Amino acid sequence: MARIRTIKPEFWSDSKILRFSRDCRLFYIALWNFSDDFGRGRAFPRELLGFAFPCDEDIETADVKRWLSELEQERCITLYEADGAPFYQINHWEEHQKVDKP
Repeated sequence: MARIRTIKPEFWSDSKILRFSRDCRLFYIALWNFSDDFGRGRAFPRELLGFAFPCDEDIETADVKRWLSELEQERCITLYEADGAPFYQINHWEEHQKVDKP
């Protein structure tokens, strides 16, 4: 279930964020919307593709896998497994989001 999240104005000029492609930046914002109240979410590439880009036929699961890897390499997210399923954690979540109604 998607949630309302705040994206700070500094996001658009952050030098680390600007290294990513436009689509990767948009995907990163989508991860915020689909994260739980602790900044975690399921990291199944096909599922994330359907959430973030449901009508974009030019984007493939390989793109999502690449973006997840890029975001992890830059320490924006942490990828991990739990009970055999892939998950992501948005790093420093609590510094950027205040969940009023968990």
